[in-house]
Amino acid sequence: MRTSCDCLTAELERKTIRPSEALALPVHLMFQGRSGAQRRAVHLVYRTPDAPDGTRTLTLTVQGTILTPVMRFPDSLDLGVQVPGGTATGTVELAAGQTRAFRIHNVGLDRVNARADYQADTADLRHLIHLTLPVPLRAGTFSGFVIATTDLPEMPQVQIPYQGLAAPLIEAQPSVIAARRGTGLDASLTLASAHRIAFRVTHAYATDARIRVTLDLAEERPRIHVTSNALAESLHGAMVRITTDHPICRIIEVPIRSSAAPVRM
Repeated sequence: MRTSCDCLTAELERKTIRPSEALALPVHLMFQGRSGAQRRAVHLVYRTPDAPDGTRTLTLTVQGTILTPVMRFPDSLDLGVQVPGGTATGTVELAAGQTRAFRIHNVGLDRVNARADYQADTADLRHLIHLTLPVPLRAGTFSGFVIATTDLPEMPQVQIPYQGLAAPLIEAQPSVIAARRGTGLDASLTLASAHRIAFRVTHAYATDARIRVTLDLAEERPRIHVTSNALAESLHGAMVRITTDHPICRIIEVPIRSSAAPVRM
């Protein structure tokens, strides 16, 4: 038995179900501050007589609406893929879970230079909050939440979670070419864009003439092979420069570093 998220649990013991037999499946959903429309899945893995050596999966859908005094749409704001150091924008709607107008007094922000635009102290059944959030300089996932304060005594504060991914326009993997002292150099690089922007590698070379750089464009991701017969410590500090036709990210530099630990014989 598997579920689509940690908030959903399903309990079922191993047993044989015969034709025309019914089976109760207890399913528990933990709200954890969620509101609005919800849709989750329970995956039941089973074996049948006609497939004794394999298993099959039956997917059961659990859906409904969690009514709270104030509901969020979306329940969690996905800011998508963003450029590190830039800004991300998104809109959240707060709606009355009952036919009762409410006011937003203020919105608390968890980041410096963040901004929230909304109609303050205006009674309405629905409110839009436009968020402008700074994206971290470091690549990777980021998340947080803002808090809207309302005039409803039963729900004076509403948390608005958000998440996103900070990723370079084009990223070299790995970002550093590492080689051990006492050995030559033999490494491969791939280039990828989490932003799904099409680009083409036009040229690749090394700043040290002893390093050979070759391009392999046959695969889906451009692959670059870097080799040298020179010892890694003599190549420390050299760069592999890759030129692309991307309108913004035209040159990617990948440094070469030699490790301090010598190769064990």
